[in-house]
Amino acid sequence: DAGADGVLLSFQGGIKETVARLAAGLPRGTMPHIILTGGNAKFAAQALNGNVLLRPLLVLEGLRIIGEHLLED
Repeated sequence: DAGADGVLLSFQGGIKETVARLAAGLPRGTMPHIILTGGNAKFAAQALNGNVLLRPLLVLEGLRIIGEHLLED
């Protein structure tokens, strides 16, 4: 379990660092809007203290929208 915990903490640390770097490029006091998708999104969200929007099926939602527009034509 220690190995798995280490991998998870490393993953979460990478996410936190990425968000911090994004925020550094924004006006002071502004935080980026974060949308997480995919099977591990919930683990990344834990590192960001819930300041995110979880959309685990975002790609499939997009494909559905594209399909609906194609069928309208």
